[in-house]
Amino acid sequence: MTAELAAAVTAQCAVIAPLSETDLERPWAWRAYDDEGVRFSCFRVLEELRMLAVHIADGRARAGTLPSQAQRILARYHVAFRELEGLLLLVGDDLAAWPPGAGQWPLPAVLSHITSAAAGFFAVISDAQRRHRAGEPGPVRFDGTALTAFYGEDLARFTDLERAPLSAVLAALRGLHGRVVDGLSGITDAELAVPSIWWEGEPMPARFRLHRFESHLRQHMIQAERTLEAVAGAPSEARRLARMLLAALGDAEGAALGAPDQSAAGETAAAIRDLTAGVRAALYG
Repeated sequence: MTAELAAAVTAQCAVIAPLSETDLERPWAWRAYDDEGVRFSCFRVLEELRMLAVHIADGRARAGTLPSQAQRILARYHVAFRELEGLLLLVGDDLAAWPPGAGQWPLPAVLSHITSAAAGFFAVISDAQRRHRAGEPGPVRFDGTALTAFYGEDLARFTDLERAPLSAVLAALRGLHGRVVDGLSGITDAELAVPSIWWEGEPMPARFRLHRFESHLRQHMIQAERTLEAVAGAPSEARRLARMLLAALGDAEGAALGAPDQSAAGETAAAIRDLTAGVRAALYG
């Protein structure tokens, strides 16, 4: 059901993100709320997503199916990923190719670095968990040979992206992101202590490496934001609203990670589709 929810929120963002401030003030009403214009629809979508996240969390608590620590960590990483998608809304390959200011990386280079680093994180953690579960001695230093063996022919999809257009790098990151969340959400609380050795030269526990997904992404998302402002100026109100909605989507999806019952997401998706239909009608008749 979360795929249906993502599609509904993405559709709302596609309508909102290109709008001017004048467009955001066009008349739009929801029940008694009829004086704040189209922009208020975004806050109704936000409310629907927040209610869904709380509903899922409450249901899990009542059913005794609380998320594991790994799922909670990955949920925070997923929010950061959705925020990155929001930052890059309406950023085409032509705009992304513009040279930034002195000493700044072009946007494709920033995303390429994010992607290749996440590929490394995923491989190191996965290899250490496999060894641990198989009862093999460890930790064993993870190097380039191990990275190549882990990904095989897929390695170039995530590490040879320096000259690729932004759209291609973002597509690669999306594919890797789903693989990370699906592949690591089964790590148990006890397995968070499993160590691995990478470039640092010392053992680091899986707990640290899982949190590193989010911290590294946010570190370079700030860099990407600065680069984007250098070539295109500050984001509009509409783009800020859309980014807010994608972050809230990530929060709801994170709450549902590993949840046995996700049926409420379908109801929320339907409510958001109705809201978006009303916005389209208000804007275009």
